[in-house]
Amino acid sequence: RLTATSKGSRYLLANDVLSMADLDVYAIVALIKSGWLAGISTTAADVFPKLSAVHGAVEAHPKVAAWAAKHATTE
Repeated sequence: RLTATSKGSRYLLANDVLSMADLDVYAIVALIKSGWLAGISTTAADVFPKLSAVHGAVEAHPKVAAWAAKHATTE
C-alpha cells in the first residue's frame, strides 16, 4: 500500500525524506539479494519493481552508502 501512495517520491512515505520504512525495505531486500537465506533466490525481490526501486534509492543515499562502505565484508 505504501508504494501506491508515494506518488513520484523515490522513498515510501513521499517528500523525498528517508524513513524507517525505507530502511526496513532496504534491509530486507539486501538480505534477499545476499544469498544468505537458504531456499530463497537472490532474484526473488526483482518481481517487485517498486520495492526494488526503494532499495536502490536508499542504497544510493549518501549516509547509507557511507555506512555500507564502512561495514562491508569481504567474504
